[in-house]
Amino acid sequence: MSVREAERRDFLSRARVGRVVPVARVFPSDTLTPVTLFRRMRQSGAEGFLLESVEGGEAIARYTFLGCEPVARLTISGSATEEERGGERRAVKGGALQAIERLAVRPGFQEDPDLPPLSAGAVGFLGYDAVRILEDIPDRHPREGAIPDGLFLLFDAVVAFDHPRQRLLLLTNLEVPRESERKKVVTAAIKRLDRLERFLQDGPVAPAGRGPAAGSRQPAAASKAFVPLQPKEKFLAAVERAREAIFAGDIYQVVLSQRWTAAIDVDPFDVYRALRMLNPSPYLFYLETREAAIFGASPEMLVRRRGREVETRPIAGTVGRGASPREDRALAANLLADPKERSEHVMLVDLQRDRQRLRAAVRDGRKVFARAASRIRGPRDARRRQEGGGGPGGLLPGRDADGRAEDPGHGDHR
Repeated sequence: MSVREAERRDFLSRARVGRVVPVARVFPSDTLTPVTLFRRMRQSGAEGFLLESVEGGEAIARYTFLGCEPVARLTISGSATEEERGGERRAVKGGALQAIERLAVRPGFQEDPDLPPLSAGAVGFLGYDAVRILEDIPDRHPREGAIPDGLFLLFDAVVAFDHPRQRLLLLTNLEVPRESERKKVVTAAIKRLDRLERFLQDGPVAPAGRGPAAGSRQPAAASKAFVPLQPKEKFLAAVERAREAIFAGDIYQVVLSQRWTAAIDVDPFDVYRALRMLNPSPYLFYLETREAAIFGASPEMLVRRRGREVETRPIAGTVGRGASPREDRALAANLLADPKERSEHVMLVDLQRDRQRLRAAVRDGRKVFARAASRIRGPRDARRRQEGGGGPGGLLPGRDADGRAEDPGHGDHR
């Protein structure tokens, strides 16, 4: 029996009507790196993503995920949400978060503890202006640029590097709607894995046949300097207004941002590669879309869901690095003892606790309760890091936006 025949037989035995089952094709990964593989994916000109972790233990750095050639995309711009699939675009009715849930969630998903947690799903981002999805706040400023408020790409197959076990997995899902389609579903899954496997081979990669992603276009002519969106005087005036509002008790925290723009004559992925060397972080991301290449490095986990528990680890307080490990330890001790820094950390924890209260949502004519636990694990610690940023979000198939399994009869397996 050939390897492919054995794979088909194994997939057929796993396929279940009414269930979504992850499956994998496994290779050794000791001769290939995520950066090399993603560079091959980019040759296709398709949209794609790379999520990796350069620092940290197995709990946060075991897997690196890659994806290419999404089968659908969801775009959020202001109050309008649009889905594109199979070359056709349509306006989506209802809320944007519900649209993301419908895009990514697969009822009946069964997790496999022997496989990575992401086998297919939506990867993307929500920008700052997407806050209006959740809060009713004024929108006085015009949109600038082509980047939407939110964008999620749906991938029906992904690649995962399992670093401790030195293996590379091509992953997808088996979703059998009825018994008569079992063989058809397995055949389609094998084709999806074959499509990913072509990137494992050296040599040129055939174009994807869609419009090129941002990073695959020719770089623009470089400009001499980055230009701010608003002059320094106007920004400082906004800082003073914010201080007055804090003193008046109207607000207790505000983040003032400034956009800087410049044309660069280098590949954005090369900039990302330099970033990951200068600022190795637990949460590194690179998302290449039609509109832009979005990348960053962050030491901070925004939110993580494991079963019924939602965890957040806010980072507050920074100080310059010392010239030696001994000086680093002294600076860390002073930081942990500083009343102002401790107060800021408590404020962030309280903010997260307030946002994660017991809440009820009405869906499909029934009430679904979801609880997000907020707890402090051990004493606050100081971690050596450099500058950090934010990151994109991902919804795992088989889970709704509240972290519940869609099939209540099978519960949570994590």
